[in-house]
Parts: sequence; C-alpha cells; structure tokens
Amino acid sequence: MNNNLFAHAITTAERVPAQAAAGLTEGIIHRLEHVIRLLEQSGYELARSDTSADAPQLFLAAASVERVIARLKA
Repeated sequence: MNNNLFAHAITTAERVPAQAAAGLTEGIIHRLEHVIRLLEQSGYELARSDTSADAPQLFLAAASVERVIARLKA
C-alpha cells in the first residue's frame, strides 16, 4: 500500500474536528469525501498487491466515512 496516501487520508481526517468546531459543515463533507477517495485508492492498490487481505478494511473504513457524511447532510 502507498503509505503516503494512507498517511494523507489520516491527516485529512484529523482536520475534521477543527472544522466542526468552526461550524464548517460543507468543509467537513468535502474533507471526508476526500478521505473516502484516498481510502478507496489505497484499497484498490492493496487488492492488486500480494497483501490484498488488508484491502477490505480500507473499504469498510470508506463506508464508515460515507455514513458520517450522510448524517451530516441529513
């Protein structure tokens, strides 16, 4: 897996609480959508590699983030 890509996803997700405190819902949604793309890209890279057993975890994480976005939009 591209460790830089995964690290970027984590860093992006870590910025969400600060935006939440500032009431920036649209910014939060945008960041979380970016995290989903990064997680999915990492998952696809893992699925193509020999360590594909870890790929499903990234897709599960992406699905969890999608549920958070749905709650924010509600």
